[in-house]
Amino acid sequence: MRVLSSATVDVTNSANQPMHIEGLTLEEPPTQAQGGGLNSPLSAGVITMASPLGPNNSINVHFTLGVMQGGNFRIFVNVEALP
Repeated sequence: MRVLSSATVDVTNSANQPMHIEGLTLEEPPTQAQGGGLNSPLSAGVITMASPLGPNNSINVHFTLGVMQGGNFRIFVNVEALP
């Protein structure tokens, strides 16, 4: 299984309310034609050092995974942030 870049989409949730889901970009180099493997970093374009996510704020993100071979999988997300 490999992580892939995902698109930003607007959807309607189960309460019939519109939601904005932010796409994630697989950070490169090196170029990874089949997607990123272990420890591949992703970034949300709206969150940068110049415009960080403020205290008690949140965003919805869209993970896209490419399955190379069927099986059972676990996904761990490590969020890195400055104090």
